[in-house]
Amino acid sequence: MKIYKIADAWYKFTPTVTLYHGTTEDNLNAILSEGFQPFDPSKKVDEVLNRYGYSRDTVPPWVWQQEMNLRQRTPFIFFTTLKPQAASYSKKPFGEFETSIVDRINIWLKEQEQEKLATPEYKSVVITVEAPWDKIKSYKTLEEYKETVKRVEQLDKDETNEEYLTDLAFEFWLDQPLSPDHIVKWEYSDTMKDLWQNP
Repeated sequence: MKIYKIADAWYKFTPTVTLYHGTTEDNLNAILSEGFQPFDPSKKVDEVLNRYGYSRDTVPPWVWQQEMNLRQRTPFIFFTTLKPQAASYSKKPFGEFETSIVDRINIWLKEQEQEKLATPEYKSVVITVEAPWDKIKSYKTLEEYKETVKRVEQLDKDETNEEYLTDLAFEFWLDQPLSPDHIVKWEYSDTMKDLWQNP
C-alpha cells in the first residue's frame, strides 16, 4: 500500500475530518435519526443480557463485569480514518461491545453443556461522517498530525514506511454526541470492492 495515498485521503486539515464507523444495519436507523451517542455501559450490559433472556443475577459476574469496567473508562464511539478498517469492524454480528459479552456467555454455556447462542443474520454497514476537529478526540493534537504529514510529504511517493503508516491509519473517538447532520452517507460494506486499493 502506498503510504502517500493514505495521507492524501484525509489529511486536508479543513474544519472537518472525514472518518468512518463500522456497524450493522440493526443500528442504522437509530444512528441516522439520533446521531452518535456515547452510551452508559451499565445500561448497555443490561440491554445485552436481557436480549438473550439473562440478567446480571442469572449469569456469573465474569460474563459482563470486565466489559462494563472497560467501557466505564472508555464509553466512547470510535471512528477510523480508513474505510477498510471500519468495514472490518462492521463484520461483528453482535457489535463490538455485545460480542465480548456473547463470547463469555457462550463459554459459560459450554461449561453448563448447553448450546451456544446462535449467530444472527446481519448486514454490515460503514457510515461516513464529517466530524469537526473540536468534537473528536485522539492520542495526538492537530499540530502533531500536521507535523506527521510534513514528514510524510518528504518521503518518496512510492515508499512504504510502517512507522508512518501507523501514524496515518488512526482511530478517533467521541465522548459527546455527534448529530446526524454530520453523516455524509452510509453503505453496505459487502458492496465495497478493492477497499485497500481505494481508501
